[in-house]
Amino acid sequence: MIDGFKILIRNAIVINKLLSHFPFAGKYTISEEGELILHDYKLFFKYKGLDLMISKGKNGMHCTVKGSLHKFWNEGVHNANTYTYQDFIQTLKKLKDELFINPKETELQNIEFGVNIELPKDKNVKTVLRGLIANGNKIYEQNTQDGALSTTIKRDNYTIKTYDKTAQTKSIQKKYKPKNNLLRLEVAYNKMKTLKAMGVYSLFDLSNIGVFKSMGLWLLERWADAVFIDRQEIEFITNRLTLKQCTHFYYMLDAPIWEESEEEKQAIKEMTTEQKKKHLNQRKEARRNMLNSWRGYMCQHSKGKLQVVIYDLIQDELKRVQVPLEAVYNPFMNDLRQSKLKKVRNRKTPLFPHLDKRGNGGVNVKQKRIQQNQKGQKTSQKMENRKTPLNPQNSDSKKCLCCGADISHKSKNAKYCSKSCNNKCNRNKRKKMNEVLKQKENPVLIRLMEKIHKNSFNLSITYTQDRKRYTDQLHQKEVFAPIEWIRKIKEVKVWSDRKNAKKIVLTGTRAMRFIREVSKRNQA
Repeated sequence: MIDGFKILIRNAIVINKLLSHFPFAGKYTISEEGELILHDYKLFFKYKGLDLMISKGKNGMHCTVKGSLHKFWNEGVHNANTYTYQDFIQTLKKLKDELFINPKETELQNIEFGVNIELPKDKNVKTVLRGLIANGNKIYEQNTQDGALSTTIKRDNYTIKTYDKTAQTKSIQKKYKPKNNLLRLEVAYNKMKTLKAMGVYSLFDLSNIGVFKSMGLWLLERWADAVFIDRQEIEFITNRLTLKQCTHFYYMLDAPIWEESEEEKQAIKEMTTEQKKKHLNQRKEARRNMLNSWRGYMCQHSKGKLQVVIYDLIQDELKRVQVPLEAVYNPFMNDLRQSKLKKVRNRKTPLFPHLDKRGNGGVNVKQKRIQQNQKGQKTSQKMENRKTPLNPQNSDSKKCLCCGADISHKSKNAKYCSKSCNNKCNRNKRKKMNEVLKQKENPVLIRLMEKIHKNSFNLSITYTQDRKRYTDQLHQKEVFAPIEWIRKIKEVKVWSDRKNAKKIVLTGTRAMRFIREVSKRNQA
């Protein structure tokens, strides 16, 4: 369980023994009085996965030892197998026998602990790593560690790391054959504040089984608190949601919204103490509500429940490591484990159908067109059976502008075979128009956001109420808009106090975003 570490040794006798038994790189001499004199800044030596470094500091000569205890136990070869509590106790004895290091006389500076999890065969490590979104108010950052894909969250006192252990141990797979599909969950303490609170100051203090138990429980809690999704299930989940729920779900799936933006951090620095406290409480409450919504979607619509599967695998691995865990209860994991799929109404077409190779809307759209053609054929058949046609002037064959169905039986001015084709064609026109507006207005919005802190804009805001449009003219400082009102905004015209200043027009989501930012700054 315990892996990476860093300790300081100040015992001069131990340092002299190390120098006499091991070939350290660097120049040094020992005086007649037995005092060590360094001619180089540091002396180096590597031994079974450990780095030993002797140098002189403010408090005299000291030796720094860092590396992997797990790897040292395996003679410096690998750290991919299970490392138990008893193995750790034996490692402390091995340190004393081979390197003359007494665990009681060490000063612990940082420590890493974690577990190796063998995932089910139908899941791979990349699926898990790509499914990690956030933990608390931090998002997971993807990078590589020793050639293996990994995700990390850096905090002031510790770093949470999750990575592909199998990819990291490729070089030793032929000889030692570690388990396949290994996921490594690890926490690295870079400050001793939390460990000192548990009474841990040296390597010997880690031999307390209570410390192992605390670390194991803490690792379980961090995994349970993670915002996680099996991305193979996204399509299944969204097809079960309403349009409003689906929009909310994709909003939470966007990782940056869980973390404070740089603009928000800069704004917090300029706040007074009371404003900071109020803002942080509001942000904390909003994040808690968002997390509860996310967990609700997972409990009601997730099929595989991969997060709880890994949670149970961590518990099993901790028992294998000989960490005594009583009945561990986590409300969300318990709810996720016991939850059943919520019954939803069957839809004829999914909210977001897959596109086929030609860019059409998949099987459902084709079926719809076939039904429309059949409907048109039946109607035309009825018209042929009549003695007098409904529209004798329109004898020539006419086709629907959307699906190409025959509409010669319809009125002279008809362009579409059905209301759905009419809606689809007009929807595509609106979509193209919105794309043009988006490309035109986005650069303008970015420039306005850069100048928004000056509070110098006049605004003409157009919004809808009871299917009627109204326009209000306000100064930027006067805008305090609730979210319900912001959703009704259709257009915003922005101009400065300068003479002959041009009015900048924003529409749709750009207008809403601009007013939301103005309102947020005024309320801060």
